[in-house]
Amino acid sequence: MLEQFAANLNFVLELGLVAELGLIVVFATLMALIGRFLKQPLILTYIVAGVIIGPIGLSLIGQTQHIALISELGVAFLLFTVGVESDLNKLKNIGKVVFLGSLVQVLLISLISFFLFNFLGLDFIVSVYLGLILAFSSTMVVIKNLSDTQKLNTLHGRLMIGFLLMQDFLVVLALPLISVNSFSVESVLPIIVKGILLVLLAFFLGKFVFSKIVSYSSKSQELLFLSGLSTCFVFIFLSSMLEFSPAVGAFLAGLSLSSLSSNLELIGKIRGIRDFFVTVFFVSLGMQLTLFFSSSIEFILLIAVLMLFIVLILKPVVFALISIVSGYGTRNGLLVGFSLAQISEFSFILASQGFNSGQGVLPADIFSITIIITALTMALTPYFMNSSESIYSRLSGFFSLFSSRIAFVNRLNDLERLPEESELNKHIVVVGAGVMGSSIAQAIGRHNDVIVVDHDPDVIFQQINLGINSVCGNIENNEVWSKVNLAKASLLVIAIPDVLPSLYLIDKARRINPEIAVFARAKTKKDALDFYERKVDFVILPDILGGNAFIKNITAFIETGKVIDISNFRDEFISYLKEETKEERKRFKL
Repeated sequence: MLEQFAANLNFVLELGLVAELGLIVVFATLMALIGRFLKQPLILTYIVAGVIIGPIGLSLIGQTQHIALISELGVAFLLFTVGVESDLNKLKNIGKVVFLGSLVQVLLISLISFFLFNFLGLDFIVSVYLGLILAFSSTMVVIKNLSDTQKLNTLHGRLMIGFLLMQDFLVVLALPLISVNSFSVESVLPIIVKGILLVLLAFFLGKFVFSKIVSYSSKSQELLFLSGLSTCFVFIFLSSMLEFSPAVGAFLAGLSLSSLSSNLELIGKIRGIRDFFVTVFFVSLGMQLTLFFSSSIEFILLIAVLMLFIVLILKPVVFALISIVSGYGTRNGLLVGFSLAQISEFSFILASQGFNSGQGVLPADIFSITIIITALTMALTPYFMNSSESIYSRLSGFFSLFSSRIAFVNRLNDLERLPEESELNKHIVVVGAGVMGSSIAQAIGRHNDVIVVDHDPDVIFQQINLGINSVCGNIENNEVWSKVNLAKASLLVIAIPDVLPSLYLIDKARRINPEIAVFARAKTKKDALDFYERKVDFVILPDILGGNAFIKNITAFIETGKVIDISNFRDEFISYLKEETKEERKRFKL
């Protein structure tokens, strides 16, 4: 039946590249729809699509030269957008930790993996490739999950982003280095010298040439798109002249434009073409998979088990220990470790480079099992991240014993300002220190004992500088509620706009302190109803109240021709807004 189906498509394949791209896009779309229903990463679905239309599936398409070229462009555009999105300001407070921590983690995992695979009988260069492939974690998968769960600005979220950003730098450095045939001073030194020259050239051109061109072009949408694309290709040409891969040049091109105020707009313009080429790249990976192994099946299974052990157990332990030793506590350490327990999309690039190189460094069976394990660990990531809190609760006793025996620097002390626990009684806990929560805390904190809880370290620093008792933490973290002594609090004010975390916190607060009064902020009428059904004492809908006040002022203006309420304070209010926005711009480096 499959042969007949493939035969019926022969007339389509006569169109050549157009038909090949069409089949890739159609099958990638179908699998992506199924993957979304099953809540699986898109990368995994693209690889499965490649398997279906490749040699071990329907044999609709082979790995042609055209597809290989388009795949290479996909890698280049992926790294270009990673470069543009690289915000070095995010590393301001944790830069030293993530820089040294990433170096240590990559070196440790690479070396341990190298010795283990070399001990099993794999040759030197294959062991080097596998060591590097397993060392890196997936920026796309982790950040997508952090964004979906609204944890990008949490402390452990920032640590993850910092580690991932540094890994992206390191993998770009690794791409040209592992392409040499032998690791001698004579072979590596020219690469390092040319690499430094390329970076300096990227810095000079980015700052004095392309940044000005792109800034000027931002006035026109078409010019912005073409200028960004041209910058990418110019750097690809420069890197090719210096014998580097197009991916390295594309990454440096993106990095040179990352400081522009229009970088987000540029990403929006480039994203469509990037997604297309990246889709072709990942589908082509699936097309290259084979089920015919030159080694024994027992040996391949042993390699697979060892890969899973390194990625799912060894790498999380290394990340956790680095975070704990750096002073971020056992909870943040375990959350970081388990969330980064996967193989990177850039490891696909490394594997593809090794497999498609002129020497064919990676054998087909090792390449295939690497792609399969990478896809599997990516698929497991959402489950690991979503269950990391429960994993921590089970292992916290062991790690607390470990950290109590060895004294580490505690950086978390800088993220909390709390009175003695004995002084906490009949106090008020405010959760969420945005515009509303911060205003509430400042207003009632003059005459009441108030403690603010927020997951954003920057927000907590701001509250501490205002002299408000504060603690940084997630609502899922039981240690936070112990620190703020929620059991003796008289009032809980929930000022966050998200309904699910609010409902979770209401139930938790009622279990800890059945007598506590709860005031909550709702975004919709349905949310407000859900809160009242959970026995919340008072619910406010800011959007509805604001809308009512707006309608009142509009109606009064229509009837009288005068602006009421705020008219006498207009200048003062505008001055206040300017001062506040100035502080926000300074804080967020806008």
